[in-house]
Amino acid sequence: MRRFLFALALISGSSQAADAHYEEWTAAGGKINWTTAQITAEGYGLPPANVGGKAGPLLACRAAVVDAQRNLLEATQGVRVTATTVIDNYMLSNDEVKSQVEGIIRNARIVSRTPADDGSCKIEMEISLQGQASKTIYGEVYQETGLQSLYRSTLDWLGGALISKAYAEDDVELEKPLWLQEMDKLNRRLSVIEQKFSEQQRKGAEPVAKDDLQPTGLVVDARGSNFIPSLSPKFRQLRGAVVYPDKSSSGERLLERGQLVSLFARDVDFAVQHPVVGNRPLLVKALRTYGDTRTEIVLASEYAERIIELNEQGFFNEAGVIIVLD
Repeated sequence: MRRFLFALALISGSSQAADAHYEEWTAAGGKINWTTAQITAEGYGLPPANVGGKAGPLLACRAAVVDAQRNLLEATQGVRVTATTVIDNYMLSNDEVKSQVEGIIRNARIVSRTPADDGSCKIEMEISLQGQASKTIYGEVYQETGLQSLYRSTLDWLGGALISKAYAEDDVELEKPLWLQEMDKLNRRLSVIEQKFSEQQRKGAEPVAKDDLQPTGLVVDARGSNFIPSLSPKFRQLRGAVVYPDKSSSGERLLERGQLVSLFARDVDFAVQHPVVGNRPLLVKALRTYGDTRTEIVLASEYAERIIELNEQGFFNEAGVIIVLD
């Protein structure tokens, strides 16, 4: 009986985890899993009319592989990089991006192969968005020239100048939900504990590692904000300045290791327990999306300042990020 209940619990847990994944189906029949950063697609093949025996099903599966690779390529080309660009835009303008993406498609992993009684075959294949392809794309997105950087800075300044002070203050004065108030209390308690530890160190007590009290990852709750996932989401201050990711925070993590800016999920509890954010993630709530873009998030001033502080400490070189959305 105990074994049965344990097995039932495992099945229930895996079902809840699957429900927490954020997935999108593409027009090509592919599927983007933004929680695992993977793309899957199916392909179908028929045996040649003039081939019989055992060779027929083998040739059908070979045709199915070609069909699955074609669908994978179409699905990958449609992945959002920003609110207005997709991977296909970068493939058209950059031969290196095109070469990297096509190479990944050719080396896609076969997840399943299902021959049918009529001789046809179905193949499911999978690729990862993380790795060399994302490194190449991020190289285009974040390694701007001096003129581009100046242009972007000017736009950010204009965006902040055009937003009225009253509008920004209205956002700050919004009453916080109860759970957010409790989080603020917890943060204040942690600050008191840090202060006591510092006093003990000054008195010659056993030194305590401050890093033990630092967050191990970041979870942003963007539910209700009409946010959509992309390879390059951004977090902004109330007046529009980008706090993450920027050129400094995207260095090792994005350009060298090929990790994504953020993963995405549908459930907060699932996100805060995800291994990528560690056992002590910082949880913040998004105010809204930025302007007409649905891939950029506006944070309250206190959270934006905290992220800037963590960024200056090199936090995002190691820590993972998950955005929770509807």
